[in-house]
Amino acid sequence: MRDDEPTGIIYRTHDNSAPAAAPAAEETDDKWGDWNRWADQKGDAAVQRAFDGWLASIIAEAIAQEGSEVLDAVAKVFKSATEKLPRWKARSTCSLRC
Repeated sequence: MRDDEPTGIIYRTHDNSAPAAAPAAEETDDKWGDWNRWADQKGDAAVQRAFDGWLASIIAEAIAQEGSEVLDAVAKVFKSATEKLPRWKARSTCSLRC
């Protein structure tokens, strides 16, 4: 008892004739536990595949709509790098020989 509770007779409110609580679901489904875990994993994999497919379609649609701009930007970067490649190669061979 706590100090703030009234003192006096305490009556029990528990009914001993009440049926016992049912066991937890994990205990009753023990023989199906492996099956349930397998089914959950299969379901999770199916959801993941569906999400991946949806995401891939969104990305493909974005590339289709903005693809030419993206490809132009990538081509520009590659062109710049390929133009600089001979200079980089010359610098690296010079620094190795010098």
